[in-house]
Amino acid sequence: MRIWIFILTVGLAGTAFARLGDTEKQLTDRYGRPVSVLPGGKYNPYFDKWIDFQEQGIAISCGIHAGRCVTIQYNRQSGFNNDEFIGFKMFNSTGSAIYAERSANSLKFTFKKDYPEIVKASRKGISRMRQTLEPSQRTQQ
Repeated sequence: MRIWIFILTVGLAGTAFARLGDTEKQLTDRYGRPVSVLPGGKYNPYFDKWIDFQEQGIAISCGIHAGRCVTIQYNRQSGFNNDEFIGFKMFNSTGSAIYAERSANSLKFTFKKDYPEIVKASRKGISRMRQTLEPSQRTQQ
């Protein structure tokens, strides 16, 4: 019985969900119009943009760099069971090494080769955010 649940999960994930390496066009062809498109640059200069979709009760957020999805996060209020995690992990295994993260309500997959640059760029973004917030906090004091 468990094998059938696993096959069904992988089958649904394979046809319905974005994956690492997809282009923006592939993402929009699969889901239609995004829920939001945000520029990357300012707070994480590694990303060109963030594209968010909603599909089958799952919020999907894709970080785009050089025209490709290099990190993807799936969020669902009820979380994901082990079979779903395995299915999503298999679906996002595109031949390149990946980092897979799992929390109570989300699954996140990132290309291993991009991960160090994403972390480095996020540090720059945090520094920029602090510079933006600190002057306004000083004027309030």
